[in-house]
Amino acid sequence: MQGFNSDIPKWKSIKRQYRNKNTAVALRYNEENDTAPVIVATGNGYVAEKIIATAEKHGIPVHKDESTAVLLSQLELGARIPDELFHIIATIYAHIMEVAEKKKA
Repeated sequence: MQGFNSDIPKWKSIKRQYRNKNTAVALRYNEENDTAPVIVATGNGYVAEKIIATAEKHGIPVHKDESTAVLLSQLELGARIPDELFHIIATIYAHIMEVAEKKKA
């Protein structure tokens, strides 16, 4: 039983590290084809970092909101944003558009 107890601090450390991993979700919205934004990629940790890096590399705006990303990451790929989250996503899109306009000026 002594070996079991000596491993507990390691478990807590792993759990803490897991909680602090980044989460990223990529959305697509095409006015002609989509009735709402659609989830096209989602990931945690290393995959989240790659999603963010890919977006930045291609000039796609990145909005950092961990709690929204965690909520959206629970949905399936290809899923339309549910009505309950639409206001949050619309606010994010508006902010991104505002920043893009300021960069152009």
